[in-house]
Amino acid sequence: MQDKKKIMEKVRALLAKTTANGCTEEEALAAMSMARKLMDKYGVTQAELEAEAETFGTTSFAHRKWGTFSVEDRLGYWVARYCDVKVWRNTNTGEWSAHGGELDREFFQWLLTSLSRFAEQHAEWWLTDQRRNGNAHYGWQDQKSFVIGCVDRINERLKEEWRKRQSNLKTTDGKALVVLKMQLVEQSFHRQVGLKLRSSTRRENMRSSSGFHAGRATGDKASLNRPVNGGGGMRSIGSR
Repeated sequence: MQDKKKIMEKVRALLAKTTANGCTEEEALAAMSMARKLMDKYGVTQAELEAEAETFGTTSFAHRKWGTFSVEDRLGYWVARYCDVKVWRNTNTGEWSAHGGELDREFFQWLLTSLSRFAEQHAEWWLTDQRRNGNAHYGWQDQKSFVIGCVDRINERLKEEWRKRQSNLKTTDGKALVVLKMQLVEQSFHRQVGLKLRSSTRRENMRSSSGFHAGRATGDKASLNRPVNGGGGMRSIGSR
């Protein structure tokens, strides 16, 4: 039998092959499937993989607002789930903090910023087009409704992809490997950070039905994958 330590190293390496780390979805699925087979064949348990948590850390970065409205706040939860990180905002500084693997943290920061800018920019383009087409009375509330619709659809897609990964990537005992990874993140968070986090929800009234539905249609165009070039702009997410 192969040395179990080497098997565990192979499993960790396979679990690290995610879209966040530059793999295609097909490559990530194949890697997860191989990791599942190795775990089942050699009896690798969650406890034995906990050492992986020692490589986790925390990244903090500035929180952005769009006028008086925070697009990031409405995207943060599902972007974090999609990127396999635990996130929170400091109530004093307003900064975002993300805990997890290094590349997952980088992906979270990049994707959150890029998707927010995508929604904001397309809302501005949409409002300009509406006014050019004779709707001079359209204003901030219509533009904000567009963003709410866009974010609403993006969050639905992030949730759908997250659930798809959960159902596709399971060991033979039914435990999702995505869940296993997040358990390691949680354990590392409690060891390294130890904060007691509070959840909060915000509701914004949608004032413009046309803006909301136009935003939802635009949300279907946003890419959820890391570009091959590593990101760096809204056009990597979806252009006009």
